Amino acid sequence: MPPHGVLLAVREPAFTVLQASANVHELLGHPVSELLGQPIARLGGDLDEQLRRVAERPDLDEPEPLRCRLHLGT
Repeated sequence: MPPHGVLLAVREPAFTVLQASANVHELLGHPVSELLGQPIARLGGDLDEQLRRVAERPDLDEPEPLRCRLHLGT
């Protein structure tokens, strides 16, 4: 089964990318090195907005899967 998601670790409050799974380039068209240290908003779409909404929740003990729209690389 082909991958159907990526893992991104970000740091608040700017939501900068700290880590990214190796398949980021395959699925999003952006090399990992291009995203590290950059705001998640660089991926466009509604990802930044959705992450900020989730981060406002008082209880984040469990993983929160997101479905969002992004601007893919070339």
